[in-house]
Amino acid sequence: MTWTYEGIEVTELEGQGFEINEDSNSAVRILQTDYTENILQNFPRVMRGSHATAPGNTITREIPRVHPLHNWLYCTSLRLQGGKGSTYESTANADSGIMLYRDAPNSAEGRAIWEATYSWLPYEIRQDEEIGGNGVLTELDRFVRKEANPSVEALPIDGTAWKWSVAPQDKIAEPTTVLLSTTTLTYLWYWVPSPFNQTAWDTAIGKVNSVAFDVNEPQGNYAVGTVYFAGYEKD
Repeated sequence: MTWTYEGIEVTELEGQGFEINEDSNSAVRILQTDYTENILQNFPRVMRGSHATAPGNTITREIPRVHPLHNWLYCTSLRLQGGKGSTYESTANADSGIMLYRDAPNSAEGRAIWEATYSWLPYEIRQDEEIGGNGVLTELDRFVRKEANPSVEALPIDGTAWKWSVAPQDKIAEPTTVLLSTTTLTYLWYWVPSPFNQTAWDTAIGKVNSVAFDVNEPQGNYAVGTVYFAGYEKD
């Protein structure tokens, strides 16, 4: 099987592809391309995807390549196994130190052998065209893993704050409790683009949402003033 990605001709080596584990959450394929400096630098981006921040703080992404038979698996790792042919030092960039391969002296370049690993990802993968514009999807709808943990806290109330509802409405001397229901939201943001605007994140700590939050989440769409930002951690 041979196909072309962004001008790079890719061949799957016969008998070495479509290895999928028992849980169907990862697979490995052995691929072959030409062995040139340009391909060595660009093929990993073509397969694994990329992300950046464009002017106007717009996030742009190239999503990872999808497995041709299992469309829930995405390329998460690409390892260069080696090359076929005789070696020679790259002259395109004298400081690169890259050793290239060719089939024979004075011939075209040789072949690079790659091991591509495809994995199931615990978040939505969406193209740039699906975000913003006239649509309703936002960056919270891709590359974000969400966890909601509800809890109930019993808050003690002084006994003098309560009284019987019938005459003579004497005060109840014993303390009681009021149940406070809350939910802790944990959002894990993957593929965070560079540069990371840490100042904006630090400024938001200790504040509540001024607009509805995560409007497309089935269990979300939190109203104004109901989400408190406690902080974040960078991994």
